[in-house]
Amino acid sequence: GAYIVELETGDDIVQSEISVRMDPRVEIGRRELMARHQVMMDSYRIGLALEEAERTLEEATAQLVAADKLVEGRDDEGLMSEIQEVRDKLAALSEELDDSSGGGSAWRGVENSGAMPTADALYLIDESWAKAPGLTEGVNAIISDVESILRQVYAPIAMPDLPNLLQIPSRGG
Repeated sequence: GAYIVELETGDDIVQSEISVRMDPRVEIGRRELMARHQVMMDSYRIGLALEEAERTLEEATAQLVAADKLVEGRDDEGLMSEIQEVRDKLAALSEELDDSSGGGSAWRGVENSGAMPTADALYLIDESWAKAPGLTEGVNAIISDVESILRQVYAPIAMPDLPNLLQIPSRGG
């Protein structure tokens, strides 16, 4: 497309129009180019959703670690057991997220190749989208578990902010 470029030095401003074209060495039709772009965006969007879920799990884990330290000296085996149970759930869910995140980085390979996406890349993206809603629901459920524990550990005025509930990702946008 055509763009206006502006260079400013001191009081002088120079404008010029430039035109950006496809690399003439690349032979790809507009339809294929748009399909590649759609695949890359699909991958990028699911990658963002899965990264947000991972950050939320990290935040919840940090809050549980802090709560665990606060109750360390107490004689409350029930609470200690509950904290450990939720930490185990967090670890398992984090591992599931890691195993399902391949589709979220597939866009990089598509972008770097200059070719149409491979069947493997498309499969990874589809798998990430298929698993993301259930994983996100699992993250939201764990936030509720963490809240229950924190309410037992902290006075209401000292209660830390909980991670926000995540929006369930949908492939449609």
